Amino acid sequence: MKEKIGKIIIWLVMLVSVAAGFMYMLHPQPQGTLVDKYPEVKQRIILVPLDSRPPCQELVQANGRTAGIEVVVPPHELMDYYTLAGDTAGLRKWLQQELPRCDGAIISIDQLLYGGLLASRERTADKKEIEDLLAFLQQLHQENIGKTIYAFNILPRMQPPAAIEGYQDRKNLLEWSRLQGMLVLGQWPEDGTAADAESLEDTAGEEMTKFTDKQQVAEKIRELEADIPKEQLAQYRELYANNGYLNRQLALMAQQGTIKQLVLGQDDGEKYSLPNIEKRELQEFFQHNHISEKQAVILHGADELALGMLAEMQLSQQKQNMSFYLDYNVPETEDQVMPYMAVSMGETVRERLRFTESQEVSDSQAADAVLFISCGDADNMNRRAAAARKIENYLAQGKMVALVDMSQHFQAQETLFPVLLKSKMPLNGLAAYSGWNTASNSIGTAIAQVQLYHATLANASAEEVPAVVYSNIVNLNNRFCEDYYYLKDVITLVNDRLHKAGYENVYDLDLEHNYQWSLQMLRQAMGQSIGYLGHSQAMEREFTVTAAGRSFVFTVRNLQGDMYFPWPRTFEVNMQTQMELYAK
Repeated sequence: MKEKIGKIIIWLVMLVSVAAGFMYMLHPQPQGTLVDKYPEVKQRIILVPLDSRPPCQELVQANGRTAGIEVVVPPHELMDYYTLAGDTAGLRKWLQQELPRCDGAIISIDQLLYGGLLASRERTADKKEIEDLLAFLQQLHQENIGKTIYAFNILPRMQPPAAIEGYQDRKNLLEWSRLQGMLVLGQWPEDGTAADAESLEDTAGEEMTKFTDKQQVAEKIRELEADIPKEQLAQYRELYANNGYLNRQLALMAQQGTIKQLVLGQDDGEKYSLPNIEKRELQEFFQHNHISEKQAVILHGADELALGMLAEMQLSQQKQNMSFYLDYNVPETEDQVMPYMAVSMGETVRERLRFTESQEVSDSQAADAVLFISCGDADNMNRRAAAARKIENYLAQGKMVALVDMSQHFQAQETLFPVLLKSKMPLNGLAAYSGWNTASNSIGTAIAQVQLYHATLANASAEEVPAVVYSNIVNLNNRFCEDYYYLKDVITLVNDRLHKAGYENVYDLDLEHNYQWSLQMLRQAMGQSIGYLGHSQAMEREFTVTAAGRSFVFTVRNLQGDMYFPWPRTFEVNMQTQMELYAK
């Protein structure tokens, strides 16, 4: 009996050993030193965010941490919360108190004037409010001579103010706006539709009267003006008039040195619209008053602008000019105009490179980084494998690669990420990854991340490199989990279940009931996705970083994450990943 038991024990030990060996072959334990520290803080920069959402605040802080920059944000009790506006008086007082203890500031005018981006869409500031803000900025500069102050403001969207609620009134105002844009440009689409890209309103792209000359456009404008209530038309006009006045005064302050640089963002744009008219008028004002792009510039985008400004600030301080080689999943992507954009992918990229005085080069070997832009759709999905091989080849050559992974229809199967995962490409070898929201959001984020990463590594000692890599890998995995797993998959699962349960409005969750249920669904689904990603060979493959005159080899293990909805809606998520990084 004892002999039989002994044989069973021996067989069990052998079975466990084989299983352990098999698991080791699948997930070998890394050899090396555990890296779990962020870079040492070398400067402090104040950020008054556009609003309290993660891309406007936490994303800037996380990437600043990679560069040794502590991004100081206002106390949460002063900031906006969804439809509740921020405390503008409290924010100005806090800014005056905090700036003397910091090296500079990046200030959202929308936050200081209205209390956030959504609040700015609810109403327009009058001339007195604008003059009070301008006086505050002048005083702030005088009290902090030598401090670098950047400011940014968002041009109003084409959509009418929220106070105008009638469906037909909003539809008429949108058509009036498009026709005004056509009249100014002296152009009208041959197909009779005025919307070049998908609009936030369901009226975009509807069949309209086909125009052949300026007189027909002007006549249609007069018909619409007769139908639109006069007070609504006046309110709509005033929105752009007051914003235009504010931006002209801010640009003059930048020219005088009160502001180091003013960045104006155009969000959710269309070619034919009032926002494009204001943009054109501002560009003419800059030219007439000899205001340079280093003093005032207009960029497409909004949520990611503060991050881009932080990168520009860092590159300017270090007098670095990065060079980029641009590559696309298919040649057509360069000229593609994505939803909610007024310009093509290629034009958006080059606009951001000019902003930071970065250079585009024609040879990938001569570039500091490769910016790979993918826009998947039904026509090019069969080209994804070839695009993935190109990226892996760049990494094998030791190139920094920033990947913009977009989808024409915002669907996971159109992106490159699942192909990279399946091919077992070392995902953590990427320098940056982005695929959220609009093309300008994603392009601006990827460029800024790789710029901060590259600039920091270029000046890091061998002892400092692992901490810089650790910080960037955390940011990279945050984007994998949010941009791909949440925004292309899990958000649909959560929304569908809410709809089936009778909750139609996923933009106004009940904090006591369906918010908690949504959060539970979010964490369960994301936990499964993160577990799958964390144990994939693509995640666990070694990757090499060249810096400080030598090569460093790293591996990632034990990827985990936590997440929650920062606002009572499912549109965005606050994603925080953790992992173990080992340096050989």
